Amino acid sequence: TLEDLHATATEIFTGALAACDIPSAFDRRIRFDGDVLHRLLPDGSGPEVIDLAHFKRIYVIAMGKAASPMLDVLLDRMKRRKGLRGICCTNQLPKSRDWRFRYFAGGHPLPNEHSFAAARSTLALLKKARKDTLIFFLISGGGSAMFDLPLAPEIGLEDTMAFHETLIASGAPIGEVNTLRKHFSAVKGGRLAIAAPEAAKISLLVPDVPLRTLDALSSGPTSPDHSTVEEVRAILTKYDLAPKFPASVRTFF
Repeated sequence: TLEDLHATATEIFTGALAACDIPSAFDRRIRFDGDVLHRLLPDGSGPEVIDLAHFKRIYVIAMGKAASPMLDVLLDRMKRRKGLRGICCTNQLPKSRDWRFRYFAGGHPLPNEHSFAAARSTLALLKKARKDTLIFFLISGGGSAMFDLPLAPEIGLEDTMAFHETLIASGAPIGEVNTLRKHFSAVKGGRLAIAAPEAAKISLLVPDVPLRTLDALSSGPTSPDHSTVEEVRAILTKYDLAPKFPASVRTFF
């Protein structure tokens, strides 16, 4: 009957929601047993075992729309607090905050001054990371705008906002938009991972992009960037973007 179909559809929908909430998604990938972390790999192999006692410092960098709940779940599961520091950049500051973290209300869909401040603070923290440091990157959708800093230091916030606005209005698909963002930014396209070359790193992702294009999530701050300068030039030409950019951005590209 129609009522049975409705009940079945509702059951499927609510079951899907329950399966993809932050705590459930987290527990499918990470489990803590005291100071021992069990990392459950997506391909079903493992688990990889990491002893937190081997690390003097633990940094957590959380960004995107789900940054706050992702950070809350990690802190709830991980009892270790010694040497813990981090950054949380999201679009709305949580009411409850951990004193070990700096919180920033980044802009969306355009970056704001807090987006720049969060990126600068993160790069400064990552510079302190050594071989005795473990870094958790908690990454969700929306980080491309909320968390940004131009690779060219002479490009200011106003021109960066205009750059993002031009990309949004260009009609280009998100993959091409994020290709340009990655080449423009000091914190995208794997550059956050590069900023702490000696440290051990774990990225936990809550994607709003297809799984085959995870490097597009928040423009891939810890993911290898497989795009090329030639692809960037082709995108700029395809959408006639260079003349629409502010002078500083046009000069950079």
